[in-house]
Amino acid sequence: MERAFAKSATAAFNLGSSKASSARRLCIGEGCSQIIVYAQGTNLRLTKNATGDERVMDERTSTKSQVLALLRHRPMTVQEMAMRLGVTRNAIIVALQNSEAEGLIRRGGAERTGRAGKPAFHYEIVAESFERISPAYQAISPHLLRAGVQDGDGAAGRFLACVGQSMHAELKSHFKVTGRVGLENTLNFLSSQGAEIEIVPDGKDRIVVSHSCPIGVLVRTDRRICSAIAALLSEATGLEVRDECIYADKLTCRFRLCAANGAAEAKER
Repeated sequence: MERAFAKSATAAFNLGSSKASSARRLCIGEGCSQIIVYAQGTNLRLTKNATGDERVMDERTSTKSQVLALLRHRPMTVQEMAMRLGVTRNAIIVALQNSEAEGLIRRGGAERTGRAGKPAFHYEIVAESFERISPAYQAISPHLLRAGVQDGDGAAGRFLACVGQSMHAELKSHFKVTGRVGLENTLNFLSSQGAEIEIVPDGKDRIVVSHSCPIGVLVRTDRRICSAIAALLSEATGLEVRDECIYADKLTCRFRLCAANGAAEAKER
C-alpha cells in the first residue's frame, strides 16, 4: 500500500511543476448550446459571421491554443479547423506541426470524400500528453503529501524514501539502464522539471544546489518532501545524500553528496 501510494505521489511530483492556468467554459461546434468543454488558459467564444456560420474566435490566444481546444472536443481536418477559427489553412498547419512535434496531437485516419485530390486527414489529441501536463496535479499533490506523511516521522520517512525509489525506477526505464541511473542523468531530469542546478565542491563532498525549487508548493506544505529528492539522488549514485535545503521566502535546494570509499564511487560511475 505504501509503495502504491508513493507511486501516485511520484506522478504528482513529476507533473506538479506545470504552470496552472484558469479553466473557462466554452462551446465548440454543432449543438453548441448542448456541448460544454473546458480548456486551460483559453477564452474562446462562439460567434456567427455574416452568413450565419458558427466560428470559435479569440484574439487573445494563439492559434495553437485554439486548435488544441478544438481537438479536445473531437478529431478534425485542417479545413474544418480553419473554418471554425476563421484563419488560413497555413496558420492551422503551422500550429499542427508545432503541436505534433511536442507530442500533443497526432494525425489520424483520412477522410475520403470521393473527390479528386489528396485525402483530408483528421488530427486528434494525444490524451496521455495532456494528462501529463494537467495543472490539476498542482492542486492534488499537496493533499497526497499530507496523507502520505500523517502517520509520524517513521512512516513518513519510509513513504518519502519509497517516492525517491519509485522515481529512480522510472528514470531507469526512461534511460534504459539496469543499474544506477547516475548523477548526470538525474540532474538532467531535475533540470527538466525546473531546477536551476549547480554543483559546489565542499571538501571531499559535493553539494547539488538549485536556486529555484520546482516543487515549492509541496515543500511549503511539508519540508520533509525534500527527503524524497535526497532518496532519489542516493538511489541514483549509491552515495549517502543529506538534505541541507534552505527554507526561507526564497527556497534554495541543497543536497550534500557525501564522500564515499572507492567502491561506492565506482558504483556511481
